[in-house]
Amino acid sequence: MLDNTLRMLYNKSMKKYKKKPWSNEECKVILVNYNYVDKSKLVEWLPGRTATAITGKAWQLRKKGFIFK
Repeated sequence: MLDNTLRMLYNKSMKKYKKKPWSNEECKVILVNYNYVDKSKLVEWLPGRTATAITGKAWQLRKKGFIFK
């Protein structure tokens, strides 16, 4: 019972974070600001993205060979 309740609360809180493709503008914001700005600020600038999603995208961009300014 408790497990189902926690699952329902988690699903409700995560509904505002829908999985969608990253736009070029979002990638540019990450490339320019990732090393200089706190992640909480990036979360404010990129609505609908979690700090974990931003970190994951930064790692993906690094693996592709992008250089952070």
